[in-house]
Amino acid sequence: MRYQGLISDMTVRPATDSDRTALFDLHRAVFHGHIEKIWGWGESCQRSNFAAEFAYAITSVIEVDGQTVGYFQVLDKDDRIHVQNIAVSHEFQAKGIGTQILNGRQLKAAARHVSHFEMEVISCSNVTNWCRS
Repeated sequence: MRYQGLISDMTVRPATDSDRTALFDLHRAVFHGHIEKIWGWGESCQRSNFAAEFAYAITSVIEVDGQTVGYFQVLDKDDRIHVQNIAVSHEFQAKGIGTQILNGRQLKAAARHVSHFEMEVISCSNVTNWCRS
């Protein structure tokens, strides 16, 4: 799927098993500092949690000009869509990527008349701005 916004050539595709290592590396780069402050970072625990989420959530890769710059994970049920995780590499943050992804998910939920669109937000995350809009 192609998106239009502040980033001119952003695409989203389903993640494959071959993406898992690169996406975990991105997860570590984006979330390590936040998780360390809140719960403490345990590498083996984080790898295990990431593998479990990769297995049960719909994981999509965000690419800009063919480069992986992020991913998001969604639990999609008949009556609810839960954004499990969204990560955008530091150099591509604050360019509207997360907003485009979340708005797109929200539109899909509305089109399906889904009664709940949910996500959890770490308080130090940039997504708090989207939640306020």
